[in-house]
Amino acid sequence: HHVPAAMAGGADACTGVVEKICNGYGFIQLDTGEDSMFVLPKSCAAFGGEIPPVGTRVVFDIVIDAKTGKPRAEGVRPAEDFLAPALSNPHAGMRSGTIERDGPNYGFIAQDSGEEPMFVLPLSCGGQIPPVGTKVLYDVVQDAKTGRLR
Repeated sequence: HHVPAAMAGGADACTGVVEKICNGYGFIQLDTGEDSMFVLPKSCAAFGGEIPPVGTRVVFDIVIDAKTGKPRAEGVRPAEDFLAPALSNPHAGMRSGTIERDGPNYGFIAQDSGEEPMFVLPLSCGGQIPPVGTKVLYDVVQDAKTGRLR
């Protein structure tokens, strides 16, 4: 079975975004663009043993599953626990903050920069705003309707 280049290079951790959850397991889209990585809830202890919501940025290790012999994600944790050097980080220039309010229709991010809280829509988070207290990385865009940053 194909072993992702991210693992072959001896890198300690891989990064990606939770792409899909179905039947109690999930898939993480690797930042390298390679095949999605299979993940089980038990590999997500940092998220209370549950696969984090679709759109959540995560860091994980790759292990070979003893049963299937195929690679899978292990030790899945929030991406902010892992700070990559800016050179290898495709998300350099992104802002960081913490979800301070979440609702069904919108939420706010407390920006690490100390600026005013940033408005966020569920659509920008894969359909669901992460729980209050979740550290997040994000880009700021200008809302086409309001002209405001979000």
